[in-house]
This record gives sequence, structure tokens and C-alpha cells, in this order.
Amino acid sequence: MRVIVSNISVIYVVLSALCARALYLRLLSFRIRLREKIAELEIAARAGRGLIYRVAEMLSTGRVPNHEAAIAKTFCTSPEQRMTDLVAQVLGDAGALDASDPRAPFAGRAARTFLYAAAYTIQGGTNNILRNIIATRGLGLPG
Repeated sequence: MRVIVSNISVIYVVLSALCARALYLRLLSFRIRLREKIAELEIAARAGRGLIYRVAEMLSTGRVPNHEAAIAKTFCTSPEQRMTDLVAQVLGDAGALDASDPRAPFAGRAARTFLYAAAYTIQGGTNNILRNIIATRGLGLPG
């Protein structure tokens, strides 16, 4: 879970700068869509953070968060990937530059985060496996 939270904070920095860039571009429809997407991602990130805190609280009291951890992980990976997709879309080709290139926006963090985005759904269990855990352990459905 620590990786997800730290990557979200990196992406927030990038998205803040992208808002400034969108203002600079003066494309009204683009700015409106970008603001809406950022608002949606902010809501999802806050909800995900609440789920992560719930898992942490359960662990701190000695309880085992079987389906709660699966719910948190499954929920948090979707906004994480949408954030990286949005950053890549707005930065365009420049977003693919890594830290070794002095022209790389955000010191190459955008490119690194985008490259790791696919791994978010795999690390800690694939979403399909986690959905099965949620169904059987959380909802009591037959396996």
C-alpha cells in the first residue's frame, strides 16, 4: 500500500503543474475536461486513502483484513492508472523522457510512474483474484 500512496503524491505534483500548463495553453474545453478529471481522481484518491486507513487500523488492532485489503487494493489501482494516463496524455511525447534527459518534465518522474502503472494491478495480486477474495470472504458467495 505504501507504493500506491507515495506514487499518488508524486502524481499530484505533476497534475498541479499540468493545471498551470493547461491555463497557459488557454484551451477552455481542455481546461474544463482536465479540471473534471483531476476532481474525479482526487475524490477516488481520498476514498482509496480511507480504505487504506481502514486496513491499517485493522492491522494495528490485530485483526486480519482479508477482504478489506483486497477491496482497498482493487479500488486504489484504478485511479492510479487513470492518473498516469492523464499525465501522459497532457505531457505528450515529453512525458516519456527519463531523468537522464535534462528536458524531462518533473525530472523524469512522470515517465517512471507511467512505466510502473501496469504493475500496480499485478503487485499484491491481480484484480481478478482479489475480486474472487472479495466475493467469497467478504460477501460470502460460493467459490
